[in-house]
Amino acid sequence: MTVGVVGAGAWGTTLASLFSENDDVILYVRDEDQAAAINDSRINKKYMPGFTLNEKILISNNAKELSNVDFIVFAVPSTSFRSILNEFSFIDAKVPFVSVTKGLEKDTHLRMSEVMLDTHKNKTQNDIAVIAGPNLAVEIMQGLPAATVVASTNEELASRIQKKLVSKNFRVYTSSDVIGCEIAGVAKNVIAIAVGIGDGAGYGDNAKALVITRGLAEIARLGTAIGGRPETFAGLAGVGDLIATCSSSLSRNHSAGQLLGKGKLLKEILEESNHVAEGINSVKSLSEYAKSLNVSMPIIDAVDEVVKLGKVTPEAVSKLMSRPAKSE
Repeated sequence: MTVGVVGAGAWGTTLASLFSENDDVILYVRDEDQAAAINDSRINKKYMPGFTLNEKILISNNAKELSNVDFIVFAVPSTSFRSILNEFSFIDAKVPFVSVTKGLEKDTHLRMSEVMLDTHKNKTQNDIAVIAGPNLAVEIMQGLPAATVVASTNEELASRIQKKLVSKNFRVYTSSDVIGCEIAGVAKNVIAIAVGIGDGAGYGDNAKALVITRGLAEIARLGTAIGGRPETFAGLAGVGDLIATCSSSLSRNHSAGQLLGKGKLLKEILEESNHVAEGINSVKSLSEYAKSLNVSMPIIDAVDEVVKLGKVTPEAVSKLMSRPAKSE
């Protein structure tokens, strides 16, 4: 069988490489010039330089070539997720969709799996899966040990994806908690920005531990409020992903926060990066969504203020690093 991957960013390219160890892969690249460049060199020089792609990966600019794949993985930014899904309206309802995008839709506050259901009315929750966890793309491409979680209400689908994705150095777990995995993936990006701000401002490791642990409490509070399971937030998709994203120099969200903490303007940070920091895209929706449910997420709200202002202020740092005295 063949796996389809839509999106040739760092994570999409990495997933195509992982799947190619067990299957043929069609990597759909929307930009014709980028597709041709990857085809010519077998290297994604823009997003994953230095790594030669397996010959089992077909690079295609033709969406129709994904018509008969076993399932389609969507690895595109949350800001363009709906529009790209609409381009695949011709896909048979029997072809499952997999989201690896850790974001909320800007205006609707929908999780990516919900956007899939909204754009493809012929699909049900059992036709959809999500991939979550601590997945730093460069380390995985280097063959370093890593793990991920495939979540779906359809146990057979999760198991099928697991078997196609697992390899010697890449361990794959399954879960039925789609809600918990998605909320953890969205919120940890924003917490990583907060941690990065503290690091950039020189607040030290105690402050980092404070923001990570209280950030995890916020993530679990929102996730359980909408049906996520508490154990998810204590696992790979929760605390595991949070630790990696808040600690690694490879994390785009942490790096963006660190630059903000050093005084750089958000506009400058975004202009100088080829990569998407999903926490920047999702923080407003996440903050609004939590407030609509009366769920307290003060760290998320503080990052939202920073993004709205486009810079870090002393007041914003104070909100991130200090909270009223109360029982934990």
